[in-house]
Amino acid sequence: MASGILAEPHVIDRVADIAGSVLYEAAPPVREIRSAELSLIQEGLRGVVRLPDGTAHSLDGRDFPIQ
Repeated sequence: MASGILAEPHVIDRVADIAGSVLYEAAPPVREIRSAELSLIQEGLRGVVRLPDGTAHSLDGRDFPIQ
């Protein structure tokens, strides 16, 4: 989703026989995310690292119990 493409997850991507011939190949529906929506998603992902009170930013603090 962060790349601007929203794809439905699926379990089986491709089925091939022993000779390598493809018997089944999933064609997941793909939908592009509009630029304004994508910008909000990307900013949210960056914010957890950049903002001082962001979750990932707190992991770098000296008082975090795990190195």
